[in-house]
Amino acid sequence: MASLPVLIRIRREVLDKIIKYAVNAYPDECCGVLLGRGGLKALVDEEVPLKNVYEGCPGRFWFSDEQWIEALRYAMARGKDYIGLYHSHPDGSVLPSLSDRHRMLTVPSEVWLIVAVSKDEKVEYMAWRIYDEESSIVKLPIEVV
Repeated sequence: MASLPVLIRIRREVLDKIIKYAVNAYPDECCGVLLGRGGLKALVDEEVPLKNVYEGCPGRFWFSDEQWIEALRYAMARGKDYIGLYHSHPDGSVLPSLSDRHRMLTVPSEVWLIVAVSKDEKVEYMAWRIYDEESSIVKLPIEVV
């Protein structure tokens, strides 16, 4: 089994795309998949946007299983690892919501990148994952490369 990340390195151009997607989706949440190379110091070098099935319902997001599986197949075909998910919190914080925390438990090895965006396009971001079998959540440092 691969080591779970303790640091997330993300390419500047990938982070810029995610931020642009979050700003453009406002006031809805955007979402997508993080791909790259896993391990202790995971590298995110690609993102794949997913359609938010709750578009038009601010404060909610999710995607179809089919779309998620398609993104995983895309990653495997290119020799990339599935790192996790990203989504935005319009007018919210970078902290995982209660529903985020419940969903994180379904795949504890996933990294969740949360992008908080405000109406005036102020942006913050933070990465999280489940830390142990007690379901603790840990904040992961992000290094933009």
